Amino acid sequence: MNTYDGAIFDMDGTILDTLVDLCNAVNYSMGKFGHKHDFSPETMRHFFGSGAEVAITRALAVEAGASSDDVMSIGTPEQNPDLSVDLREVHQIQDVFDPYYTKNCTQNTAPFKGISEVIQKLRAQGVKCAVVSNKTDGAVQKLVKDDFAGLFDAQMGVHKGLVRKPAPDMVLAVLKELNVDPSHAVYIGDTEIDRQTAQNAGLDCISVAWGFRSYDFLHNLGASMIARTPQDIYDFICAR
Repeated sequence: MNTYDGAIFDMDGTILDTLVDLCNAVNYSMGKFGHKHDFSPETMRHFFGSGAEVAITRALAVEAGASSDDVMSIGTPEQNPDLSVDLREVHQIQDVFDPYYTKNCTQNTAPFKGISEVIQKLRAQGVKCAVVSNKTDGAVQKLVKDDFAGLFDAQMGVHKGLVRKPAPDMVLAVLKELNVDPSHAVYIGDTEIDRQTAQNAGLDCISVAWGFRSYDFLHNLGASMIARTPQDIYDFICAR
């Protein structure tokens, strides 16, 4: 008997290795406005998790002299007011980022090894699978079509009318579409935002250790289920 009837997956750093394409798109967009545009993928890894607006805000804050550790509060209730940047400029940069990334999001992106097979195994066990991501909905639909055709029962990215993660809106909307109660579903993701999303939506959470945050970071957050390999996801859901 499965532990859960539904499995909702994050996208970036969970099912897809998107880091290089995200980094390239931020650097391109920042450069268009004369800002620092040589961020490395390893630096950019810490900026993502809450969507492009927060990532760009964090990049601008680092450019202004904030430390990489300090900027992690940006986009959270604990944000240091001294780290604020001009939101109009953030939105100008994001207006370049969104279409550029959607057009170029497949250049260096691929599924993590073994993740597609695990999703297939979950579906074979009757578990409904979906994606909920803070990427734009256009990019989510394109990437699912290119890399996971036929593997998900539903997929959703950010669009008008629903608040992005960690708000529960998108997750609850997808669960309603799947006809799965939150108490019978689990959210799978790689960052603190995913754990907060799961909590806000009333879901259990499986954290994955191959994404934008390390195993130690997730463990220190108090994650009780941490997958070191995709097979661990299956075991948490179907083999307990």
